[in-house]
This record gives sequence, structure tokens and C-alpha cells, in this order.
Amino acid sequence: MKTYDISGSEVREGIAVANKPYPHIELGVGGHKRATWVALGKRDADSIVREGKITDVGIIALKDAEGKPNGKFLIVAPRNGKDNRALILWRVESGYRGDAHIDAGEGVQVIGYDHSWHSGRGSMGETAEMLAILKSGQELTAGRSGRRLETTHARLTWDGKTAQVEFGDENLFAALDEEVEGDYL
Repeated sequence: MKTYDISGSEVREGIAVANKPYPHIELGVGGHKRATWVALGKRDADSIVREGKITDVGIIALKDAEGKPNGKFLIVAPRNGKDNRALILWRVESGYRGDAHIDAGEGVQVIGYDHSWHSGRGSMGETAEMLAILKSGQELTAGRSGRRLETTHARLTWDGKTAQVEFGDENLFAALDEEVEGDYL
């Protein structure tokens, strides 16, 4: 599956990888808390990291000793052929002294979610970060608050080939949906 790093509405192919103490993707770096790390498989790290980024990967859902999913994931080299899903890292910033959140649409597999603060204690606002696998037709939505914002909501959609981000308010997104409830006048 292809990987994309999206900050606001800027879409870049590939996701940056931190190498110390082992190869991983970091979410929620900043403030007075630990970041969320999603590890790259040790065996596959050299083959999937190019110029500090991963571009084409597979994901393994890890299990505990009893064989039940433990909620952790490992990023590995692709195991099967054509895969039109996307691994997307989306960052959405709040306004000044505001907050931000990202919600996964139906059927979206969330790999990691965290927040980072614009200042050490969050008094300047925060950025929500989600790492998720999207199939064609799936979406992520975001809400944000704070001063100096023109738009309070965002929608990221994956059509199987491209990721698209739209910013607006809730009323705009309701008008863009195909299944809108209401009476014809």
C-alpha cells in the first residue's frame, strides 16, 4: 500500500521515519508527554526506508500470547501484489489556543492517534495526528477550534488513487454529501 503524509491540505508521498533507537513513525511529538510510536519490522526496515521515508508498505496487526489482537501494529514490506489501500498520516492544526481532533469513517483501520502541542503546555493550541489505512471510498474527518481559523472542519477522502483534502464548515460538507436528507421545494 502507498503511504502519504498530509499536513493540513498538503499531500506528500511517503512518511518520515525516525531511526533512534529503532526505525519507527512518531505521532504526537511535543509537550510534556510521550509520543506514540509505530515500529517498522526489523527484518524489513532496510528494504522499505528510502531517504528517510517509507513509500510502499504492509501492516501486521500484532497478537498477544493467547493469540488475541493487542492493538499494536508493525510496518513491514508489502506481502501481496496490488493493494489500492493507502496508509495515511494526517496532521490537522488547531487555531490559536484551540484544539483539534480527527475521526475515522466507517471501516477505516486506525493504526495510531495522538496529539502534539504547539507550545510546551498546549496554551498555543495543538495538532491532532492520525495514522490510518483507508480503502477506496473511505474518509477521515477533522474538527478544530481556536482563534484565527477560517474553517473549522476538514474531510480527507481516498478514491483508490489519490488523497483529497477539503476544508470548510459542517454545512458545506452536508451539502456535498450524496445522501442529503431534506424536502424538495
